Amino acid sequence: ATIAQATTAEDATNSGTVTVGTISDTAAAIAASTNAVIANSAGAVTASTAATVAQATTIDAFAKAVVFAVSDTAAAIAASSSDALDEATSVTASTTATQAQADTIAAFGTAVVYNVSGTAAEIVAASAGARNEAVNITITGDATIAQATTAEDATNSGTVTVGTISD
Repeated sequence: ATIAQATTAEDATNSGTVTVGTISDTAAAIAASTNAVIANSAGAVTASTAATVAQATTIDAFAKAVVFAVSDTAAAIAASSSDALDEATSVTASTTATQAQADTIAAFGTAVVYNVSGTAAEIVAASAGARNEAVNITITGDATIAQATTAEDATNSGTVTVGTISD
C-alpha cells in the first residue's frame, strides 16, 4: 500500500483494527505520515526514494522501523547526528565535504559515503578518519611533498588528487 492508501484505511471509522500488508512510498510521503499509519503495516515499510536528513530525522522517530537510504548535502549530513541516520541502509553526501564536515561525518557511528576537498593545509589538518573514510580526496592548489604524502597515505577507497606539488 502507499501512504495515501494506508491513511485512507486508518481514517476509516470501522470498529476493529486496521492492518495493511506492507507500505512502500517515497521518503517524503513516509516522513509526512504519522506513527498511527506506519504502525498499521504488518510487514515492511520501505521508502522508494532516498530521504533527506530532515526526512530521515522524522522517519527515524517512528516507532516502527522503516527501510530507507539517505542522500543529502555534506553540510546537511554534518549538521545532523549519527542517531538521525542510524536506521538508514546507506548514507551518501551529494556534495563534496570540507575538511570540517569530513571530520564531523567520520566521527558518526553510521558509515557515510563522501568525498573531501580542500587546501593542502586543510586536508592535512583533517583527522585520519576523515581522510581514510572518504572515497576521493582532492587537494586544491599547491601542496608540499609532505602534505601530498599525508594525503596519499590515506586508506580512502577512491583516488587522491593533488593540484600541484612544490617544495
